[in-house]
Amino acid sequence: MTLSNPINATLGDADTIGTISDDDVASLRLGDASAREATGGAIVMTATLGKPVAQPVTVQYASSTGSATPGVDYTPVSGTLTFAPLATSATITIPLLNDSTIEGNESVVVTLSNPVPGAPLVTLDDAVGNGFIVDDDQPLNVPAGSPLAWFAMAFGIALLALRRRAQRR
Repeated sequence: MTLSNPINATLGDADTIGTISDDDVASLRLGDASAREATGGAIVMTATLGKPVAQPVTVQYASSTGSATPGVDYTPVSGTLTFAPLATSATITIPLLNDSTIEGNESVVVTLSNPVPGAPLVTLDDAVGNGFIVDDDQPLNVPAGSPLAWFAMAFGIALLALRRRAQRR
């Protein structure tokens, strides 16, 4: 840019260079989420665009094994996630499968890939999200002195006697 014809001023340097920063890129991120393991439960993970895009945005997603077992702890998912024009969030739902195994908390991994439109309009900033399954199974608590406690103790004594008998043979 060149400045000229100043009014009530003197130009020391009439030439300058201006830089336009390109901030039109929408970065795409997948957040972590958690849910309790329960009948009909699901992990809902939210994908976000850093800024609105005037056209639809699509991105592929797929779950993969973390510490949880597909088909036992959750139903595997994959597909295409679509952001409507100017939308900045969309969700992925991972159905959970209830079991009665006391196993602690587990995880499933979801990965985003192939955003359309791609660069320079949309880039993947954080393509991996972790879904955490919070185990809700509880150990059986048997009150001391209850009939069930006496039965469990008697069964344990009988089992121990059988083991000792088998070891003597």
